[in-house]
Amino acid sequence: MRVSHGSADGVHSSTRTLPVSATVIRQATLADLDRILRIWESGRSNAGVATAGETAGRQTPDRVAIEAFFRGRILGQTPIFQIWVAEADREVIAWQSLSAWANNPVTRPLFAESSTYVDAAYHSKGIGRSLLLHAMRHGRKVGIRVIVGFVSPTNRRSIALLKSIGWTQHLSFPFAACQVVPDMLLFTFEPFEREIPE
Repeated sequence: MRVSHGSADGVHSSTRTLPVSATVIRQATLADLDRILRIWESGRSNAGVATAGETAGRQTPDRVAIEAFFRGRILGQTPIFQIWVAEADREVIAWQSLSAWANNPVTRPLFAESSTYVDAAYHSKGIGRSLLLHAMRHGRKVGIRVIVGFVSPTNRRSIALLKSIGWTQHLSFPFAACQVVPDMLLFTFEPFEREIPE
């Protein structure tokens, strides 16, 4: 896989080659917004998480609000916090992001939350692994100390993947109380303390 961290909105990036053929990883642009949304909604639905407009004890954000959120994420990318997409045959098939985890201006650059979503048609093909490794390498490059991620306890493939590439499982967050998001497992990766697989 050729990983091209192209520049988006003036954000500098680099290029790396990975061993998954015919797939390109690059920084997301607004042209990718629709596919990012579709893959995100499909992933949440498959995980049993309420999506736009659904009610499960309370109203979730509508499609317009969610689109505005992702638009802001794409336009608001920084040298530290970014979104990448994986392309096959010029179609976006997955995406990965590192977003701010802390609000304190001192610790904000040191912590990031990882999100990885892969089109169901491309599951079990190594795309998620390549995106995660890309994010982990980026985290080390820009000085992130801890990357956190939340995974459904029923998502055995993602749990196995994270453990296989050095992430540590901690505890379960009781998100189910809000009746919109099910309980999630907390995973962390420390880019400067753990080896990053090839």
